Amino acid sequence: DQPYRFKYVKGRDYRLHGAASSLIYSNVIPAKALDWLSGFPELWSQLVFAFAGQYEHADILGEIVSQADQASVAQELGGNPGRAMSAPKQSIQRQLAEGLRMLVSEKFKLNQPDGPSDGWLTQDGLWLVSKPAVDQLRAHLLSQGIEHIPTSNAPMFNLLQDQAIIQPNGEGKAIWKASIDNGRGWKNTFTVLKIAPALIWPNTTDRPETYTGSLTVESSAVADENEPVTVGDHESQPVSNKTTPTASAAPPAPKQAPTAAKDFDALDELLDLFPDPVAPSPTQPAPESIDDDDQIPFSPPPPTATRLSQPRQLVGDKATNDTPRVEEPAKVSPEGGSSHGLNFITWLKGGVISHRVIINDAKARVHTVDGTAFLVSPDIFKRYALEHPDIEREAKERDLEAWQVVQRSFEKLKKHRKTAAGLNIWTCLVKGPRKSKQLRGYLLIEPTDVFSEVPYDNPVISLAELVDKDTSE
Repeated sequence: DQPYRFKYVKGRDYRLHGAASSLIYSNVIPAKALDWLSGFPELWSQLVFAFAGQYEHADILGEIVSQADQASVAQELGGNPGRAMSAPKQSIQRQLAEGLRMLVSEKFKLNQPDGPSDGWLTQDGLWLVSKPAVDQLRAHLLSQGIEHIPTSNAPMFNLLQDQAIIQPNGEGKAIWKASIDNGRGWKNTFTVLKIAPALIWPNTTDRPETYTGSLTVESSAVADENEPVTVGDHESQPVSNKTTPTASAAPPAPKQAPTAAKDFDALDELLDLFPDPVAPSPTQPAPESIDDDDQIPFSPPPPTATRLSQPRQLVGDKATNDTPRVEEPAKVSPEGGSSHGLNFITWLKGGVISHRVIINDAKARVHTVDGTAFLVSPDIFKRYALEHPDIEREAKERDLEAWQVVQRSFEKLKKHRKTAAGLNIWTCLVKGPRKSKQLRGYLLIEPTDVFSEVPYDNPVISLAELVDKDTSE
């Protein structure tokens, strides 16, 4: 007898799985049992909807089935059922898998015989250097317009593990420690992710040859995916520095943005998503963190009706990374120039046209204000930097954050208006029925630099300077 075999079928509609159950349930449940169940109308209606795969109408019964199925799949494939139960209902497992397949086939260098690689294929798994892998995967997903991707590596590892994309180590963690030896004098130790080869190459004939050197899994884990500082800063670096690899080195991960806001009405949600971007003083309580990777920074409105303008940075004050930058001399590298700024504008316009970059929405980083585009800073530059992780190398050389390199290059294009005080950053006021807050960013001179057709102004956002002028007249 031939062993049972199966493989992934392209084009399969997985929504049919639930709907197809209605074809066989009468063969599984006896007619007497169905007659008895029909005597309970509320339960019966939920059961019929569940049989038809319409879990959104099956109330609590549909919720139980959905969560049980999600946890069962994650457990069977090696995920963490505890975290899977609390994961979002809409799975991104396929997008993660397809993103990794693309990176492995088109970008990553595997099994390099003379030194470091992006990964190594052995008989029992594909081992990818952890940080470069998730940095490139995040950039790819964002470039495809997929939102709500974690901006830091710790939750990204959890997401990959929850969706059964990576296999956990003996302690149930995402990160493995492996020593690589090419057998010709090069040896090093890396923190890596383990992936089933069948996930990347469903057809075994498409797989490359396995690594000719040796890969030895170390007994103790060196990183915990629940520790963002350790994971974000060190997992792509060799654990032992017998040799300094270059191909697998990657920049430090961006700081984790605060994560999910409570649900209010649409306008209150817009206001609640935006915390104060200015760091509190030691004597003040820190503002509550908002759980949303896509949030936009706001500062609270001033206590009096004084003119709202961008404050000048005081001598000796140290700005935080998330504080919009006040004008200061930019460090320019000879090779940097304004290329990042031009690339940023091209990316932004393409994203707006393709709707990968949303506008005039509660979570948008671009709004229409005073007849032109208002770019929320620094969030829009951070989004670009996440999609282009190669900027980290230049930023590190210039002792800057990646988004700051892009922001300064953008300013050099002089495509933005300046305030009456000659400052780059404008303040906008967001008004809601019960609260008001502020938003800071750049106003473009020409709206067509971003918009193919200029939309109407966002009705809840207005320039603070215009508001002050109206109230003073």
